[in-house]
Amino acid sequence: MIDWNSDKNHILLNPRMPASDKERLFLAASKYPTTQHLIWICTSGSSGNFKLIALTKEAVLTSAAAVNTHLKSTKEDIWLNVLPFFHVGGLGISARAFLSGAKVITIDERWDPDVFFNKLTETKATLTSLVPAQLFDLINRQYHSPQSLRAVIVGGGALNEALYRKAIQMRWKILPSYGLTECASQVACAPLNSWKREVFPLLTPLSHVKLELNDDGYIKIKSPALFTASIDVTLQNAPLVNGWFTTEDKAELVNGEIRNVSRGELFIKIGGESCNLLRLEKIVESIRLELPYNSNCDIALIALPDERLGHTIHLAATSNSPKEYINHLVEKFKEQVLPFERIRNIHYVSKIPRSPLKKLLRSTLTKILCNYSPLRH
Repeated sequence: MIDWNSDKNHILLNPRMPASDKERLFLAASKYPTTQHLIWICTSGSSGNFKLIALTKEAVLTSAAAVNTHLKSTKEDIWLNVLPFFHVGGLGISARAFLSGAKVITIDERWDPDVFFNKLTETKATLTSLVPAQLFDLINRQYHSPQSLRAVIVGGGALNEALYRKAIQMRWKILPSYGLTECASQVACAPLNSWKREVFPLLTPLSHVKLELNDDGYIKIKSPALFTASIDVTLQNAPLVNGWFTTEDKAELVNGEIRNVSRGELFIKIGGESCNLLRLEKIVESIRLELPYNSNCDIALIALPDERLGHTIHLAATSNSPKEYINHLVEKFKEQVLPFERIRNIHYVSKIPRSPLKKLLRSTLTKILCNYSPLRH
């Protein structure tokens, strides 16, 4: 655990990381000149390449204080945490509880929606934080939120509006959010009670941040919660520019609030036509919500380079996925997209590569697909 009052530095790494990578990252952190008490967190982002982010304890606590204010969190709250401590989401919960005096109950084992829901009910937890894939699992199992739970922060990726609406119907008090390791967790979050409205909420920037969009639509952030150092695979530090950090995320700003956040890499060209891969992923997830739940099936939509068209859309599925299920999904998808957006190939793989928080590792999956023979569709 972090001693928030000490000057000690910490480096938080996934225990399952290869030993050679751990050694390299420890060496990089040890060589960084600082008298500040830093917390180093490793992130791979969408590229799959490791990167070390250094946050001061003050930065993490600044973010935590803003989140507590937004959630109106007090010592009466109980956090149920399923996010790993080496991830900024799990670290953020620890910091929030330190400031508010709230209790934290942590589930250390791998994600299991049944274990989570039973613990949620048993402990009468009031707050929790999930990624969209975890919420999807709960809704697919037809779990309705217990009354004790007063808010669920959902971050770590774009939340499908169809999933959001279904969760609200099942009494889950969902707060979509946007955050990143470089800013010590949350940057913007839906307001409390926004789930009472019928529309997907805009996200309100938290009190510690200023947001702008650059000329290309990428989010820029200025905040005392921003990182002190960001060291990539080449051990080069990425400094801020006049106190601003330009993210890899695109969004729209509407009267100071943000919507439609997505990675810039999700905007591609297919035969000269613009295509938003995030929109296609949401269509796939909406179809899956309508299909019978299948615990053995993991899938991912991905755009692969194509010499003639620039990119084409492919579907990767775990090899134990029922073929009838996959074929039905692909046909339903075909009905809802433009001709150039249709799935060109289906690839059956042993495992879909994901981060500990279920984020798709796109570059890793791309490499895997080069070694598999696709089924043309």
